[in-house]
Amino acid sequence: MTIYWQEFVKLGGSLVLIPIAFAIFAWLLAGRAWGMAWLWGMLFTLGLAVVAITQIAFIGWGIEISGLDFQGFSGHSMRTAAVMPLAFFLVLKNASPVIRIAGVLLGMLLAAMMGFAVSVHDTHSASEAIGGCILGYAVCFGFIQISKSMKQPVLGHAVAAAIGFGLVASLLWTTKLMTDQTYEWMTQIALGLSGSEKPFARQY
Repeated sequence: MTIYWQEFVKLGGSLVLIPIAFAIFAWLLAGRAWGMAWLWGMLFTLGLAVVAITQIAFIGWGIEISGLDFQGFSGHSMRTAAVMPLAFFLVLKNASPVIRIAGVLLGMLLAAMMGFAVSVHDTHSASEAIGGCILGYAVCFGFIQISKSMKQPVLGHAVAAAIGFGLVASLLWTTKLMTDQTYEWMTQIALGLSGSEKPFARQY
């Protein structure tokens, strides 16, 4: 069971979900929904920035909310909560309302499972996992709500299939040839900015 959760956590990594987020951006651009594309790009980038800022603040300066055991939003939780419900929402664009809602709820469930997984394996505390989910849900549903009044994407099945094929190919390529070094990069940035010799770490 432990191995299962460890493998599941990998699905929330940057190498998996950032390409999917970019594919959503590309899908909206291809569908000539310019406003929706830039709104999604802006909101998702903002979510990533909030995660990075809170984690860098702890790694470099030890800034935390000790009473909540909070040292930064969980990036895995945030990315999953932002991307997966929206992906189902867009893929099921022409489905019945019941099926579309079910898809969004499934995406939300995957995000909740990701939050559970990262907290169970001590990658993050419960407050960091929950906070990441809330931040991601805010990005996702903020986008859905704001974009209602915008021009919706018009995309043929062939173009959608081509984007989907490219996404799958990119995921297989990146997960095979690359390792997720997001934390290492943030640590280097934090130490460079703070001047600390070593990063602050969670005290168990």
